[in-house]
Amino acid sequence: MFGALALTTSGAWAAKPREQMSTKVKTKSSFHRLIVRTEANRVRLKYRADDGPVKQTQTVKRGVRKFRIPLETPKVRVRALKDKQSRHSRWAKVILNSGSGSQSTTPTPAPPPTVGVADQLRETAGLRVLFGHQSVGRNILSEVSTVYAGYGINAPRQLTAPVSGVDGPYLSEINIGTNRDPDSKIDEFDDLLRSGVGDRVDVAFLKFCYVDIEEGTDINRMFERYTETLRKLEATYPGVTFLHLTVPLTTYSATDNLLREQYNQKVRKKYGGSGRLFDIAKIESTRPSGSRVGGTRNGQQFYLLHEAYASDKEGHLNETGARRVGLALMQQVAAAEG
Repeated sequence: MFGALALTTSGAWAAKPREQMSTKVKTKSSFHRLIVRTEANRVRLKYRADDGPVKQTQTVKRGVRKFRIPLETPKVRVRALKDKQSRHSRWAKVILNSGSGSQSTTPTPAPPPTVGVADQLRETAGLRVLFGHQSVGRNILSEVSTVYAGYGINAPRQLTAPVSGVDGPYLSEINIGTNRDPDSKIDEFDDLLRSGVGDRVDVAFLKFCYVDIEEGTDINRMFERYTETLRKLEATYPGVTFLHLTVPLTTYSATDNLLREQYNQKVRKKYGGSGRLFDIAKIESTRPSGSRVGGTRNGQQFYLLHEAYASDKEGHLNETGARRVGLALMQQVAAAEG
């Protein structure tokens, strides 16, 4: 249960009378997730980082505000506000690390509780989600309602982004950028979040298309542009959970799929420990038996889209493939947000 906040250690709760606010801390592999529950309109947070003091004031969404805090931060102070100026609660201290001074420790998270697929689908259906994509994204979204129906659960309503003036959860989607121009997708995703959408969503992610990486693509530059843009977005919108996706595959072309695998390895290395990686390439290339479809070229491993999941000889998904990827995506949204 959430109680009024006094002092808490990582993962624990504590109470203090008369304060209209409660918190919980979840320690991830690379950051702390501070969850604040309050009936107030805003939450103010402050702590000291290596490069100086940090202050944030964020709007409360449906009674909850989440903050992502650097793992090395030992403590923060937080309070709730009725509006931009007035105080709704006193400052309260939250202990994140038990260490002191300049000591930096990486706590080992407790094993997560077992969560069923249906529970994950319900959790995702209760969120406000933004998905930027092109044609493979449309394939995935076309089967989301079928995935939910298979578990007897109402699917999230699908809306076209940008969404405003809408109460309650939704799964918003938008065709973003131009194929074979990954810069255009990065730029449009960044512009969309900064247009006000970043204040109205809980989870957001961008999916590149298989044609964004072909022979001749500078994957190092593409990856650097993506990671730098997302780093800035995460700093600007700490309450939004950003997922990071590998690039999907095709049923053919060792050359192109090898380049995609090299890019995807960068994504896995960067985000694999964050709990926010969605590895669509691995799902597409994994048979129901668990074995992978692929090969080697010049001693380097590459993977292919399993033909049983493909609707054509390119990289589009049939119903089976779309349902398989769609279910995993809905599960990952819940896991990352939780």
